Amino acid sequence: MKNKKKKEQKCHICFQHFKREKLNKHMHSRSHHEAIERLKGGQQSHTCLACKVSALGLEQYVTHISTTEHLTNLDFLEDNCRKNGIAVDYNDAELNAICALRDQKRLVLKPGSSTKGLGT
Repeated sequence: MKNKKKKEQKCHICFQHFKREKLNKHMHSRSHHEAIERLKGGQQSHTCLACKVSALGLEQYVTHISTTEHLTNLDFLEDNCRKNGIAVDYNDAELNAICALRDQKRLVLKPGSSTKGLGT
């Protein structure tokens, strides 16, 4: 049963858990990249690791991920990961730092946190 847990990975940006084989699709999805723009506060450069290209802004990125070339490359990436037992490294130091700050703020604002009752 522990193996099943290991195969699931959490998207720290979207707060969702994915089986390993679904993570690549999520990380390239519109909803994930919308969450990146909300988190960073505005238009961003979006990188497609399947195609090794970047797009400025969500509209350009969405146009890219709807192309046949992208879908083919994403399928190839997923097949390669599955056959070789590897995972794409989606680690991004800047996003990790922003997520850590966001999560810290969420803990402080959470009902029942240690700040409850201060100033009253």
